[in-house]
Amino acid sequence: MKNLFIALLLFISAGVFAQTVVGCSDYDKKTGTPSGIYNSWDIKSSGGYVYLHYSQPQFITKQLTLYVDKKNSSGKYVAYATEYFSTESSRQKWAVYDFKFTEPGEYKIIVLQDGNELATSYQTIQFAAGEEPKTTTNSSSSDDNYDDYYIDSKVTVAEDIDEDFNPIGEGTTFYAQRDGTKKLKIIVDNPDPFETTLFYIDIYYYETDSKDEKLLETLEVEVESEWVVMAKPYTFTKRGHYFIDVYNEYDEFVNTASIEIK
Repeated sequence: MKNLFIALLLFISAGVFAQTVVGCSDYDKKTGTPSGIYNSWDIKSSGGYVYLHYSQPQFITKQLTLYVDKKNSSGKYVAYATEYFSTESSRQKWAVYDFKFTEPGEYKIIVLQDGNELATSYQTIQFAAGEEPKTTTNSSSSDDNYDDYYIDSKVTVAEDIDEDFNPIGEGTTFYAQRDGTKKLKIIVDNPDPFETTLFYIDIYYYETDSKDEKLLETLEVEVESEWVVMAKPYTFTKRGHYFIDVYNEYDEFVNTASIEIK
């Protein structure tokens, strides 16, 4: 009986710890097997993509949430991004999110289901040799850690907004019109005043076959420095994956979002 109890514990433990999330450079599209697994990555000054690959022994039957936390100057991991995995079928034991890292640092990757943590890993991001971070001088702020000013900001894409700039039909997946286009609103909000009079919004299209991102255009949006939210209408012209990066007038990174037009 004692041996049976120990065997049962081992079985349960194996089932729990078999749930893993890793960073990888590629994965088999049929089996989901990851390859090029590392915990440290070099990125360009414009950022770089890492596949965050989750796997478990059983089929995935519910929505998986991805938390990306970043270690701050105090050594504490704080919320950095929240995304959602998608699976190509209901009979998969794995899911992948192609996450774009734009800042060097220490990151904690957490996969959740129904609010329960399933797996955790840690990734280190640094600029590749010869790549220089975007540096600016901001005369309106004396804070040496001004990049943290937008740490709680959000970039949201939605069908529309209400009179208070709250998103209507917010999401990460949208369906195009018959001609392949989709009119949406890009919303930027921050808990504190923007402290800038201009936002640069880079619209990238992700080429699935080549795994390259193409900068389609950069929008220049004038705002008031005391504003805390703004919305910019934009028409996406074809189906596919898009990445949206926002910078302020001092070329400091604000936040990012990714969507798919089907």
